[in-house]
Amino acid sequence: MPNQRGERSNVGIDSILYQQPRLDQDLFQMDAHVWVIHGYIPVDGQVILAEFDHHETARAVLAQLAAAQDRDGPE
Repeated sequence: MPNQRGERSNVGIDSILYQQPRLDQDLFQMDAHVWVIHGYIPVDGQVILAEFDHHETARAVLAQLAAAQDRDGPE
């Protein structure tokens, strides 16, 4: 994923899912204007999967990721 924060709710969904992350449904506020989706990737361990400028956008992307993982099931 590029080193840019996304603000569209569909930003990077496929690139995140490609890494087959394990999500704990958690968001972290890194500073006043940066929210991140945290997860676990088998090769790299705990990582930041995506960064966003707004909590609402990060929450929407996290919900999309969870729904996609539920739909696709474990790989």
